Amino acid sequence: MRILLFSDDLALAEAVSSALRNRDHELTVESQARSAGEILDRGDVGAVIYDATEPGPVCLSILRQSRHVPSVQHRIGVVAPGDPSRLLELINEGGVDFCLPKPVSEEQIAEVLASMELRQAELQARQEWTQCLET
Repeated sequence: MRILLFSDDLALAEAVSSALRNRDHELTVESQARSAGEILDRGDVGAVIYDATEPGPVCLSILRQSRHVPSVQHRIGVVAPGDPSRLLELINEGGVDFCLPKPVSEEQIAEVLASMELRQAELQARQEWTQCLET
């Protein structure tokens, strides 16, 4: 699965990269909204990790855009501790299914990745079961 990390935080990028080392995922890091939008438009991104500590509505627009990309199954928000209004914005407007407090550790990212993989396997099993029932 291709994962798009929308952030300019090098420590966050390193934590995500380290967590992905032994997994079958490809990481793309982008800090510019226009470039991130173009990557989403290609349709091969399965998850978006969004650094919500970045200010402004342009950044949130990436999550909104990702809601209209069929390949994006997971949205992860990284928030500053003690910022409940930003958290609500991520959930309500961005469709985020996972939120992590900053600073994020490699272990936290690994746990979210494991949960994403489990959800993906469950979805695939449901699709296969439905196909079996239809035949």
